[in-house]
Amino acid sequence: MNDSVMAGMMTGSHPWRPPTHPLVGIVTALERAHGPVVAVACDQPFLPPELFAQLAAGPAAAVRVNDAIEPFPARYEPAALPALRIVGMMSYASHFAYPKRGPEELAEGAAQEARAIAEIAATLAEAGHEMTRISGGSTPTAGRYRAGCGLTEIRAGTYCINDRNQVDIGSCTMEQVALSVLATVVARPTAERAIIDAGTKGLDQQVGTTSAGYGWLPEVPGALVGKINDEHGFVDVSAAERELSIGEKVRVVPPRAPTCLNLYDTIHATRGGVVQDVWRITARGRNT
Repeated sequence: MNDSVMAGMMTGSHPWRPPTHPLVGIVTALERAHGPVVAVACDQPFLPPELFAQLAAGPAAAVRVNDAIEPFPARYEPAALPALRIVGMMSYASHFAYPKRGPEELAEGAAQEARAIAEIAATLAEAGHEMTRISGGSTPTAGRYRAGCGLTEIRAGTYCINDRNQVDIGSCTMEQVALSVLATVVARPTAERAIIDAGTKGLDQQVGTTSAGYGWLPEVPGALVGKINDEHGFVDVSAAERELSIGEKVRVVPPRAPTCLNLYDTIHATRGGVVQDVWRITARGRNT
């Protein structure tokens, strides 16, 4: 039996380094070992010896954690090669997108990402791996890739609803943001401040520093949710174009759509202020 220890970074994370991936290592090891292979990740240095004994006993064996089969450590048989056939690569190279600002920089980021991924795919193809599907993309660069850029598939998530981060990056306008949280004004403690019933449990915590705030009121330009606690949002209305009244319903655009959606069971789809449908958020709370 052959033991193979493989360390693989995620393809596309650092395009200036040689392209590697754990799956590529497993396939290569099986092709060259002509026998079973035990694959171990580099961040698993303290595996118990009895685990290796169980893996060596074979035939194919893997570790199950929380009802999920882990790829490392595991014993792979040559018979598994047909199931491990590589047909392409997938990357999420957000570092080409999120630091950019405005349409021109975002278009440049899309081109940089596509070139980097295409170079990695070409190297894998030269090594004998099939590269018919090359997947990449992100929301800021969605719609900015050109034909022949090297990608065959664009994956982007937030672009279908957008959020305030995307507005501040320059990938959309405030009018193109479809997602909002319906909140109620519950207090007006001062002339410069209003309190709404949406805080971290309704809007989510800000992620990163892309946008300066926790919520924006599209129907009340100038109003900013500048502070939040668990249950409430503190709205700075000192620059608001109109007053807010206690009991008034207001739409609040969150800074980050993905983490905001994860707080709710359903989305109410509206058109012209009328609810057209209710969509269940099936992934709510499912972080694994």
